[in-house]
Amino acid sequence: MVALRMPRLLRLHRLLELRSTTETRSRFPNFLRLCFLVAIVLLIFHWNACFYFMLSRWIGFGSDSWVYPELTKPGFNSLARQYLFSLYWSSRMLTTGETENPPQTNIELLFVTVDLTVGFLVFAAIVGQFGSMITHMLLVRREFLGQAEAVKQYLVFHGVGDDLQRRVVAWFNYMWETKRSSLDRDKVLCKLPNPLRTEIAVQVHLETLKRVRIFADVEPGLLKEIVLKLRSQVYSPGDYICKKGEPGKEMYIVNSGRLQVLQDDSETVIDTLQDGSYFGEISIPNLSNTGNRRTANVRSEGYSELLCLSKEDLLEALTEYPEARKLLEIRGRRLLRRSR
Repeated sequence: MVALRMPRLLRLHRLLELRSTTETRSRFPNFLRLCFLVAIVLLIFHWNACFYFMLSRWIGFGSDSWVYPELTKPGFNSLARQYLFSLYWSSRMLTTGETENPPQTNIELLFVTVDLTVGFLVFAAIVGQFGSMITHMLLVRREFLGQAEAVKQYLVFHGVGDDLQRRVVAWFNYMWETKRSSLDRDKVLCKLPNPLRTEIAVQVHLETLKRVRIFADVEPGLLKEIVLKLRSQVYSPGDYICKKGEPGKEMYIVNSGRLQVLQDDSETVIDTLQDGSYFGEISIPNLSNTGNRRTANVRSEGYSELLCLSKEDLLEALTEYPEARKLLEIRGRRLLRRSR
C-alpha cells in the first residue's frame, strides 16, 4: 500500500499548472512541451501499472499466467521487482497492445480492452503533440521563407540581374542566421501595449542613445519618446549608408557591425565605426525642411545593423517639448560650426 501513495508526488493538476506557468516564461517552450509530454506518458504508465498490480492482488497472485506471479516465487517478492515488472507490463500494453500471456478471465479481458483504448488515445496524443510542436517550430521559418520567396519572384519577374539577386538572397540568409524571426519585428512589437513597448525599447536602446552628444541631459521623457522612434536597418557588405554632399535627414547609431568612413575617392578609409558609434547627428537638429549636407561617405564593411532616427520622427517627439527643441537647435548649430 505504500507504493499507492507515491503518485501524490506527481498529481496531474499540479503538473498542468506547472506547465502553463513555465511555458510562457521559458526561452525554450518546445523543449518544455516535450518534457511535459514524456512526464504525462510516464505518469499514465505508472497509474496503469498500479491498477494492474491491484487487480492481480484482487484476483490472486499467480492464479493464472496473466496476473503478477506469486509473491513467494524467487525474484518476485521485492518491492522494486513488483513495481518494475508492473511498469514494464503497463508500458508494453499501452504502446504495443501486446502481453506475454493473454487474459484468462472476464475481468482480465475487460481490463485489457480498457488498456487498449487508453493506449490508442495515448499514442494519438503523442503523435498529435509532436506534430503540433514541429509545426510550431517551423512556423516562423515558413513565414520568413514565404517573405523571401515573394521578393525573389519579384526580382525574377522584373529581370533583375543575377548579381543583385545573389546579394538579396545573401541578405535573407544573414537575417535568418542572426535574427531567427520575422523581418518586421517592429510590427510584432506593435501588438504589445504602449507601456510594455516603451519599457522594452528603453532597456534595449536608452543607454546607447544617451551617448549621442546632442541628446545629453535632455528630459528623460523625451528620451523615451525618441527611443520609440528608432528603427532598425540592416545593410549588406559594400552598401553605402550615406554619401558626401547628400541631404541628411537621418542620424544613425551602430548597433552591430563595422562601418568605413571614406574619403572623396571612396577608396581611402579614414575612420572605422563600430558598435555604439553614431553619425549624422548634425543633420537632424537643424529642424528646417532642408537637411544639412553629408560631410563624408560611410559604407558598411560587412553586414551591419543600424538604428535610424529621422528628422520627421524627432519633430513628432519634440511636439510636447518646446524647450528641448530650442536646446537641440542650439547644440546642432554648435556642432555644425565645429564640423566646418
